[in-house]
Amino acid sequence: MHKMVGVVFKVLAISLVLMFMMNVSIVVIDTLTVYNRVQSLMGILQKEVVNNNCLRDGAKQYMKDKLESIKKGSDVVKDFETNFDSQLVVDGVTYDSIGESNVKNYGETLDIVIKINFSANVFFPYQKGTDSGMVRSTTVNYSLTMKDTVPALRYLK
Repeated sequence: MHKMVGVVFKVLAISLVLMFMMNVSIVVIDTLTVYNRVQSLMGILQKEVVNNNCLRDGAKQYMKDKLESIKKGSDVVKDFETNFDSQLVVDGVTYDSIGESNVKNYGETLDIVIKINFSANVFFPYQKGTDSGMVRSTTVNYSLTMKDTVPALRYLK
């Protein structure tokens, strides 16, 4: 009988570790998926900004819709911050708007910035001194900033 109790506790311990590893793996895979999708949108944004010296209103709405669909398809994305409409401050650095209100001349550079704020629920095993049972859930907040600098290549009259 005592061997069966030991086996049960080993199975419980292994299942807790596997549950933690699976949860963290899912969060990492979801984060990488969001990163890849936003990276492909950055390529479209680069071409748009280079050709027009700004982000036109139609393209701006398209990009906002795409970012919103990425947010809806992910369990970890909390929100996106962009410099499409107005200035954006990231880590003390201010990036100008790339909208039609801030058209650049030929040869000037524009910074395309998208900040992705994540909020993921991760399960951790019991910690000494807490009364939350065997497993507790913690919300982990983190962010990722994607920045590209592109030249304005269209001559303005």
